[in-house]
Amino acid sequence: MRRIADAVGYTPGALYAYFPDKDAILYALHVEGFARMRTQLTRLDDTKLTPGEHLFRIGELYLRFAFENPRLYELMFITRRVAERIRKAKKWDVGLDNYDRLRRSVRDCMTAGVLPRGDLEAATFAAWCEVHGIATAVIRGRCAGIIADKDLPRVVRDAYRFAFGGLLTSRAKRSPERPGRAAQRTRRS
Repeated sequence: MRRIADAVGYTPGALYAYFPDKDAILYALHVEGFARMRTQLTRLDDTKLTPGEHLFRIGELYLRFAFENPRLYELMFITRRVAERIRKAKKWDVGLDNYDRLRRSVRDCMTAGVLPRGDLEAATFAAWCEVHGIATAVIRGRCAGIIADKDLPRVVRDAYRFAFGGLLTSRAKRSPERPGRAAQRTRRS
C-alpha cells in the first residue's frame, strides 16, 4: 500500500478514503490497463487493413503493450487476486470488450479464407494463448537459460512471425479450398 500511495502521491490512509481495500485498488488499476489497451485497439480498428493484417497487428499491439507495461500486464493477466474479483463480480466488460475485438478479427480472417474455418471460440482462445504465452514467458523471465538476453528481442519477433505471419501469409496465397481437392474432382470426372 505504501508503494502504491507513493506512486500516486497520497498517504496510505488517504487511499482508503477512495478504496475499501488493496484488492479494490488492484482491480481499479487492472480496469485502467484494459481501458488503455482498448484505446490502442480502437485506433487499430480505424485503419484500413486486410483481415490478416488486422489480426497480426492485434498481436503486435498486445506484445508491445505487455513489454512496455510489464507490471500492469501482470496485474491484468496473471495476478490471481484480480481474477478472484472478476469471478465474484460475474461481469467483466472491460476485458471482454478487448477479447471480443480479437474474436471479431479471427472471425473476419476465417470469413476471408485467411484462417481455416472452424470453432471460432477455440481459434480465438488459441490466438490469445499464443501471444499471451510469449508475453508471459518474457515478463516472468522464463526465457533465462534458454535464450540469450541479446537474442531475446529477435527470437520473440521471429516466434510471433512464425506463429502468425507465416500462417496468415500462406493461407492468403491459397484458395480457401484445400489444395488437391480440385485435382481429385477432375481425376474422378
